[in-house]
Amino acid sequence: MALAYRALGDHDTGAMELEAARRAFKALGAEPDLRRMEQLAAPADRPPAEGLTTRELQVLRLVAHGREQPRRSPTSSASATKPSRAT
Repeated sequence: MALAYRALGDHDTGAMELEAARRAFKALGAEPDLRRMEQLAAPADRPPAEGLTTRELQVLRLVAHGREQPRRSPTSSASATKPSRAT
């Protein structure tokens, strides 16, 4: 999640997520993961979103906020539906 927030430009929330992960790894004694957290906490040389398309950023924003992409109806046009007959 921290990387997703960073990619969206929300560095404060990304830092909070990294800190939460660091605390959890420390409590578990997960030294390799703690070292990875230190690497991720270092400032990036370039923006993580570099190279992503506009649509990829939109989807990433949805995922970061726990949402899904809107689903399209297979028969979304009005001509695809038949009117019901009155009996």
